[in-house]
Amino acid sequence: MKAAVVTGRRRFEIRELPIPKLQPGTLLLKVKRCAICGTDLEYVDNPRWDVSEGPKPGESVLGHEWVGEVVEVGEGVKGWSVGDRAVDMRTSCGQCYWCQRGLHHLCMGGRVRGTPFEGGGWASMFGAMAEYVLRPARGRMKVSDNVTDEEAALTEPLNVGLSPVYESGIKAGDSVAILGAGHIG
Repeated sequence: MKAAVVTGRRRFEIRELPIPKLQPGTLLLKVKRCAICGTDLEYVDNPRWDVSEGPKPGESVLGHEWVGEVVEVGEGVKGWSVGDRAVDMRTSCGQCYWCQRGLHHLCMGGRVRGTPFEGGGWASMFGAMAEYVLRPARGRMKVSDNVTDEEAALTEPLNVGLSPVYESGIKAGDSVAILGAGHIG
């Protein structure tokens, strides 16, 4: 498969990489659309990692705002079929204090795909600036037929902006202060 590999500051190479191998509990997805996030631009402008999860140490395949079509369903996966479309959200560990309370967004054991964090397990998977991605079925969200691929690829940043609003209980007309808003804020 072809993938856009960040090899250094403001440097990409299109490389041929192996298609990820299906594992129990996973989905193999063909990437339909992948957006470029402000976080991706930060990493390209200032690659500040030294990890071995890319094609070579210090390299990475970015992309965490995307939509894909299921092409293979791993053993033990229920509720998914070939042809379903899915979006990738932050993958949580499912085991920590926060995950056990349904507060998956506070999990420090999971990670956003396509960002170069140290760690093992799912953290070694590439981002979606590639033709295929492998993801755990747990935590994926199906895309409705009335949502375009372009719209679906923006689900993750929309979720980042709306989740705190819903969780806070604020209502129209309330006053709030937003500190450390980042790209989405």
